[in-house]
Amino acid sequence: MRKARHMAGPALAAAMLVLGCAGPDLRLRRGTAPDEDLLALLPAGAEAVLDIQTETLRGVPGTDRLVAAFPQALGALAEDPLADLEDLAVSITGLGTEQVQAVLLARGRPSWIRLSAALRQGGTAVTEVDYHGTWVLEQPQGRAAAMITPRTAVLGSPMAVRQVIDNARHETDGVRGQRDLLAALARAPGAKQGRPAVRGALLPPPPLRQRLREADLGEFGADADFIALALAAGDGIDLGVVAGFRQLETARAVCQRIRERLDRLRQGPLVSLFRLQPYFDPIILVAALAGPDRRSPELHLAYRLPGEELAALVARIDRIRELWATARRTGAK
Repeated sequence: MRKARHMAGPALAAAMLVLGCAGPDLRLRRGTAPDEDLLALLPAGAEAVLDIQTETLRGVPGTDRLVAAFPQALGALAEDPLADLEDLAVSITGLGTEQVQAVLLARGRPSWIRLSAALRQGGTAVTEVDYHGTWVLEQPQGRAAAMITPRTAVLGSPMAVRQVIDNARHETDGVRGQRDLLAALARAPGAKQGRPAVRGALLPPPPLRQRLREADLGEFGADADFIALALAAGDGIDLGVVAGFRQLETARAVCQRIRERLDRLRQGPLVSLFRLQPYFDPIILVAALAGPDRRSPELHLAYRLPGEELAALVARIDRIRELWATARRTGAK
């Protein structure tokens, strides 16, 4: 049975923030849902997934800027996402269309108060729904949020949030039932120690392939069967990308197009002005034959940047952003 009632929006959110009350009891009433495997909770039908170990990224130069670029998602989950969240899992659908949808799962110390306030921002009416014993906050036509366990929150569309709850109750398979996507994720390079800070996989859908070709960016996925990536963080970063192709000739052609694009970028005025050429040197691109450890020809990209060089690169990027912002303000005047 489902119950729904409209809540007093901004007033209740403000009262919760001032008084520090915890809001409704959002724990599953029929036992605690397992949240050790966040990927297993993501809804089925994903075109891309990301598996992020947030605590591994703490202290890596530039990570705080990346987090700040997604205030509506990460900022809604925690005041300090890098400190308060341990793991994230993301699934994306609708790539290449106007209806891109993302589902975000976060484990650690997500804030229900912040989630509730984010959904009610601007006086948006929110409905509270009891879905199989879990309270879900839903906007009329927008986002929804729920606490799957006391340590795990989900943010996405109302349908996606309900699918996550069903997965937590073992009623559906979710992403773990997508063998092709999991096979792509398994091709992501491993870390020297532990698991990578970030793992991801993409099965390019037809609309995305078409958009890439129209934008003359076909080498970035239009011809690939899958793309997998991994980012390991420690004393610097190690990035590895693997893309699968049906023909070795295609992999070699894509490899050559990427090299040509990198050469043009390396010779560009901004790269020269800010002396960024050395940061292109560590990039390694190889087209690999199918073999015992791979079912099809692949393109492999590897990139390593030590900690000091990464910090210097982040500083230069910050400088570029400052100059760009100054130029825009000057132009506006």
